[in-house]
Amino acid sequence: MPIGPQPHLWKTGPDPERHLRYRAWLQQRNQARWRGEVWNLSFEAWLAIWGDQWQHRGRERHHLCLTRRDYTLPWDETNAEVVTRQAHNQRQADNGRVRKPRRTRAEIEQDRELGIIRLPKQAYPL
Repeated sequence: MPIGPQPHLWKTGPDPERHLRYRAWLQQRNQARWRGEVWNLSFEAWLAIWGDQWQHRGRERHHLCLTRRDYTLPWDETNAEVVTRQAHNQRQADNGRVRKPRRTRAEIEQDRELGIIRLPKQAYPL
């Protein structure tokens, strides 16, 4: 028997668009938990925050993303909002939450001269 999508078994019902949004909600919730952030957004509340802006989400700077207004508070209906990625990145930079810049070639060479060896992530055992 072939195995494939089984919409009749989905928690969200047979609507593929709602199922896609549910998977996105699960992914965002799991990412927040992995980062140690408190997640108090139900799927229905998450849908309400996105509203009809869902189609404008994406990875480019003019696309939309869901973020928290205050990074010290949990994810909930009063602390989450939809903003452009550019605004989100600027807010993170203002709060000092930007990733460290990549190491320069000179820094890498200096570490080699000192005998410091940094293995790539793939080299570490799981």
